[in-house]
Amino acid sequence: MTESNVLAPPSVVDRIFGAVVEAQTWRNVLYLMVSFPLGLVYFVFTVTGICVGTGLALIAVGIPILVFTLMVVGIFGRFERFLLRELLHADVADPRPAPLPSGIVESLRAYLRRPETWKTVVYSLVHLPFSVIAFALVVSFIPAGAVLLLTPLTYTILPVDICGAPVTNLDQAVLCSSLGAILMLIGLHLMNGWAALWKRVGGTLLE
Repeated sequence: MTESNVLAPPSVVDRIFGAVVEAQTWRNVLYLMVSFPLGLVYFVFTVTGICVGTGLALIAVGIPILVFTLMVVGIFGRFERFLLRELLHADVADPRPAPLPSGIVESLRAYLRRPETWKTVVYSLVHLPFSVIAFALVVSFIPAGAVLLLTPLTYTILPVDICGAPVTNLDQAVLCSSLGAILMLIGLHLMNGWAALWKRVGGTLLE
């Protein structure tokens, strides 16, 4: 292999500023944005279904509630595998369908014994705290960074205060824009790191 065919490693500048122009960065941001409402739905449905089903397990109505809850949680898991693959490019495949024995009771027992069933339940529960942090990162860095970044274009129209001091001239606006660029860059790196962490966690729980 010749030297010209060897790809040079990314430079320090590429590693620092490349996050802004990489398409994967914005796919990560999109996933982090949608993860909070999805995580809230997953958590509330899973906890409610399991608690109600367990509480009514002594009578006949509790078992169908638990079975229905686990089936819907399985649908959550399939949807999350799709999102992890499409947005985070996680290497996670749908589990192969295991052969179920004949009979409703035997099939139910086999389904409950599958590790994938309970790993998906765990995923639905831990997804919420992850998504809360993800939502906090997105709403903290992107709006604030964008407002500061656009200050030179907006300070004459919309008042901008920095630590209680109004921006009144172009020099101050350019300084605010620089701070906004730095804030946005830091935020994107943090969001990339958080998405990469969840890519590993989700891939482990949903494999």
